[in-house]
Amino acid sequence: MSVFPGYTIAARDEREAISGGLLAEEAGRTSDAEIVSKVRPRTEQILSATLGDYEATNLTPSGVEGFELTSVKGVAGDRRTAVWPGLCLIRSSPLKLGEFRCDGHRFRGALRDGEVTVFATGSFMEIEWATRPVGHFLHFGSQEVEDALAKLGVGKRPQIRSRLQVGDAVLEGLFTQLVEEAERGWPKGAVFAEWFATSILARVAEICTDAEGSAIDRARGLAPRQLARALELIDQSIDGNLTLSELASAVGLSRFHFARRFRQSTGVSPVKHLINRRLDRAYQLLRTGARTVMEVAVACGYENTSHFTRAFRLRFGMTPSDCARQATR
Repeated sequence: MSVFPGYTIAARDEREAISGGLLAEEAGRTSDAEIVSKVRPRTEQILSATLGDYEATNLTPSGVEGFELTSVKGVAGDRRTAVWPGLCLIRSSPLKLGEFRCDGHRFRGALRDGEVTVFATGSFMEIEWATRPVGHFLHFGSQEVEDALAKLGVGKRPQIRSRLQVGDAVLEGLFTQLVEEAERGWPKGAVFAEWFATSILARVAEICTDAEGSAIDRARGLAPRQLARALELIDQSIDGNLTLSELASAVGLSRFHFARRFRQSTGVSPVKHLINRRLDRAYQLLRTGARTVMEVAVACGYENTSHFTRAFRLRFGMTPSDCARQATR
């Protein structure tokens, strides 16, 4: 057996033996349990923030509340900025990221099939999906996360931290088997599904925990609610003027402390983030082909096209006109 803190996970041959006992009996009573395909509100919140347009199917067994498993297909080329509202694991198909930033860390490149990424509650993420994101999102409730952390007994404030490319064979194997069971319609029942999900969460708590607090706590960045509020205000002001004083006041900090903590949370200054969001919005508008370059520049807060063109080329490696022409091909 492989033993994780607080949980016992059977090896493959032992699982088959278990399936002939108690779990098989439970499975016999629940194997015809329906999977509710409609995505639940808390998972919908995550998908809307991180993917924008998407197709999703809820694979969670009916009646299970501690976790949600969702099959997801997104859109290539989309750029998103979000604060993760809860702990979520993503198991992806082969995927290329044009740009990825999370809690100040950067990545650009490919993820292999079956690779697992962990996003902790309150983590800031900015991402460009270079290829169509296809995979499975596994989201856990806050109480289940607290219980898993409590079983570790490490330090005073253990926190799960975000990790791209976790690279843990045990976690990947557990997640793969969970997906396989879900795609077969949970033939062994909801009890087996909960057991598997609990094992996954226990493994995450073991390998992705910082006993001294999260990265944001250590760096004294913005609290999750403060960061979410600041990002919301920035997105609402893409076509207008927003001052640093207004942002700082909205989260109850001085301009100096807000600017410093915002950079610690996101890796960029508030001004740089606002510029990036304006350019991301411009990219989306140009791809529709419905507006001229001048109209897009004005809609995204630029008073002249020359300044807009320089900033756009620096971020995307092409001019706004080139971007618009690509959309019409």
